[in-house]
Amino acid sequence: MSPRLSGILIGRMAKSSSVSKVARAAAQGSRPAARPGERNVFFPLAMALVVLIGVGFVFLARGERVSSADNSEPLVGDHWHSAYDVNICGVVQPALPNDAQNRTGIHSHGDGLIHIHPFLTTVTGRAATLGVFFEEGGYTLTDTTLQTPTVDVSEDATLCNGNPSELVVLKWVNVTAPDPLVFREGLAEVRLDNDDPARGQLFTIALIELDGDVDFADMKPEREFLDNYINSDLDLLPLTETDETPTGTDTPVDDTPVDDAP
Repeated sequence: MSPRLSGILIGRMAKSSSVSKVARAAAQGSRPAARPGERNVFFPLAMALVVLIGVGFVFLARGERVSSADNSEPLVGDHWHSAYDVNICGVVQPALPNDAQNRTGIHSHGDGLIHIHPFLTTVTGRAATLGVFFEEGGYTLTDTTLQTPTVDVSEDATLCNGNPSELVVLKWVNVTAPDPLVFREGLAEVRLDNDDPARGQLFTIALIELDGDVDFADMKPEREFLDNYINSDLDLLPLTETDETPTGTDTPVDDTPVDDAP
């Protein structure tokens, strides 16, 4: 290649390289320059906004839980008592043991009574139920199963007198009522709602023979010990400790019975 031609090619290559550099510089110059500290400012602000939104949702949910508690009795500060039995195929079981935790104020001392003095609004009114009482003790009550330290039965697996069984709750609205309301579903939602705590209520949680000839009136719990509470000075009777941090659940319920006893 002649020196002249070589010089021409080198000149063109240099010119092309210069043009490319100028184009790149112009492209970079057209982009807005990042300001120092810009990322450090906007990222924390965005995270703070996310946190504030999350806190807002937490308070909103908490407000909905509190508002779901009604103003009906029992209220925080009330102190009621109801008697109960657990009856499995006609055999009355031992009373549930003393509940040492007593987180909600709806509990037992192992005396065959339900002590009803709510610590929290989440277990007052329509939320004061048999389900809360059983849950407080660490037991299970559903429409088909009952589990306590001495009982583990279910409609599917337990027979009464060799026949299919049914779990029910019997509720005498006061101690003088001759016949109970009979609940065949929503058992955990049956309310502890005696209007006059001086009259008490009675409950029997029973596994009975399905479609059997059962006299519900004969399954009424004994009321003598309950009468002692009703007619005595509560300050003289063993009550629960109240210095523990309570917890509870929020479960509004409907106490409409499925069926009335004959």
